[in-house]
Amino acid sequence: MARTAGRTTRSPRREGLARSPAASAPPARACYLYCVVRGPAPLTVESIGIDARWPDVYLIASGDLAAVASDVESAALEPTRDRVLAHDRVNQAVMQDRTVIPMNFGTVCRSREDVVKLLRAAHGAFSDVLEKIEGRVEFGLKVLQGPEAPADSLPPGTPTDDDLQRRAERHLDDGLQSLRDVSVASRLNPPLGDRMILNAAFLVPRSGERAFVSRAEKIARKFPHLVFKYSGPWPPYNFVNIRLKLEPVA
Repeated sequence: MARTAGRTTRSPRREGLARSPAASAPPARACYLYCVVRGPAPLTVESIGIDARWPDVYLIASGDLAAVASDVESAALEPTRDRVLAHDRVNQAVMQDRTVIPMNFGTVCRSREDVVKLLRAAHGAFSDVLEKIEGRVEFGLKVLQGPEAPADSLPPGTPTDDDLQRRAERHLDDGLQSLRDVSVASRLNPPLGDRMILNAAFLVPRSGERAFVSRAEKIARKFPHLVFKYSGPWPPYNFVNIRLKLEPVA
């Protein structure tokens, strides 16, 4: 076939017609875990999941355990204020009618199948914790020195439980023991600043919530120079110690 010198053949093309970009693939979904509960009884929780695109909250059951979950994008979640509040909001809703093992913020499995594997692998640990916290909730109590009092510093370094105990006893007399009398367990956490003398969590039976609050208010009246701040009931975050080995979702 003869060629025309100096010219090349080009495919026809309509001028000004932009190529349409490839359609973006929908984001891959993973399972965000809020808590673990007993049994597959239906949830009575509204669509308040952590991701507004997929707000439905559902159960993933395995035997006598179930995980409360919702869909999220398969990527690491930054702990923004809204997300942390959503995590707590779901736990608060679920704990209204059952005992929960709250998961740490950001606990994500790649699929529902992986959630089932997790429930099976940690069945013994989950069951043991649920038995210990059944029908119990957490209350927090922070006690601070008044603005006129001198700061009360702890020894340098990370305070030990004995350091925290001595500091609380020095200011509260027998108040701390009085609160322990109306709870089944307690935990002392490091204070936030020199003026906080007590940062404690108490595991309280649901039937004893009013007794605990009443006792805290009575102690507060005994120590008018101190500021008492209690909160709850909460899921028992401070009384669950289960370390999960999860593969990254991304």
